[in-house]
Amino acid sequence: MTQSKAPNIPLLRLFALVSLGVIATALAGMAITAQAGAWMTFAFQCTIVLAGALGVMQGLRKISDAPALASCCVAGTFFVAGFLGYFGAGGRIAFRSLLAGNLDAFDAGKLPTWIFVVDLGAAALVGVLAGLFALGRSPKNSWQQLALGVALGAPVLLGAAAAYKGQLAQRLASLNMIVATLIVVTLFIVFVGLIAASANAVIKAFATGLPDLDTPESNPKTQPNAKPKTNTTPAASKAG
Repeated sequence: MTQSKAPNIPLLRLFALVSLGVIATALAGMAITAQAGAWMTFAFQCTIVLAGALGVMQGLRKISDAPALASCCVAGTFFVAGFLGYFGAGGRIAFRSLLAGNLDAFDAGKLPTWIFVVDLGAAALVGVLAGLFALGRSPKNSWQQLALGVALGAPVLLGAAAAYKGQLAQRLASLNMIVATLIVVTLFIVFVGLIAASANAVIKAFATGLPDLDTPESNPKTQPNAKPKTNTTPAASKAG
């Protein structure tokens, strides 16, 4: 089984501290929304309190399993519940206005903006902690894989920016069709290969240090064709 380091204690303490701060903010939000009768937002604030309580327990090592996964779940709850609670404070969420980029269409008058900012800030910070917990299982290998993933992915972003700024599509259109096709196919293969290699390295970075799965090959008892052992010792011959 792969050996991994224990979670970083200062990071765990920071996780608990952030969760405590979010709980205090959510309790204030519950008091405000209860007085205003915005019960949907009140329910979302209750969800944040529960997620924060789990974060505190994880940070104090009362729950010691999978700190990276726990942090991801807590961060996701802070973000989703904070977002829906704030923009749904008036009882509705204007999805069309959101897609159009018009946040003024939301009726968010029932909940102070600072509570929303705290929820989103805490979600971002806990998300970073989740990544650090995952990378901390096997720091040397994880950070090497992450650096490799960034190095492989950077040329794709730089190439895309250069192609956009240099108006690559217009330049290709002025070339011979066969030449332009060869250039496009070559760039596509190179870019897809870099993206796949980068994604693979990043996934390995965050998966390094996880316990090995108990496969049938590693456990003879789980193999379907395993035969029970038989006693091959010849029986003692009878006297006389």
